[in-house]
Amino acid sequence: MTSPKHQQGFTLVAVIFLIVVLGGALTLMATLSSQSSGQFTQNLLQSRARYAALAGLEWGTQQLVIASNPGNRTNTCNGSLQTNALPVPAYANVTVSLSCVQRQYGSTRLFDLTARAEYGQIGNADYVWTEQNATLEF
Repeated sequence: MTSPKHQQGFTLVAVIFLIVVLGGALTLMATLSSQSSGQFTQNLLQSRARYAALAGLEWGTQQLVIASNPGNRTNTCNGSLQTNALPVPAYANVTVSLSCVQRQYGSTRLFDLTARAEYGQIGNADYVWTEQNATLEF
């Protein structure tokens, strides 16, 4: 029969092993949680930038529609459709720029609108940008 003296210390080894394994698991969970949070923030900012760019396209389209009424055939890409900072009140922290290129094919006029939306500064962790395009025929 084995004496109790020889079995002392086995529980200590098991406890240390469990502490190391649980500590590693907790560290892994914390790392994954912080990465998931950063990815969620990036997705949210990207969605905001996309919707701000789409709002810029809608605004540019509306400007061309207003200018192309039957009495006014002078709609071009000049003036307000060439902006570097289009205000989008719903997305005040997103910078939207709009550009327009006009092409003529016979009597058909095509307008290529491009809206670019940016949030943050290049190099920052929260920097996102997107570009949306639309081609309109009048």
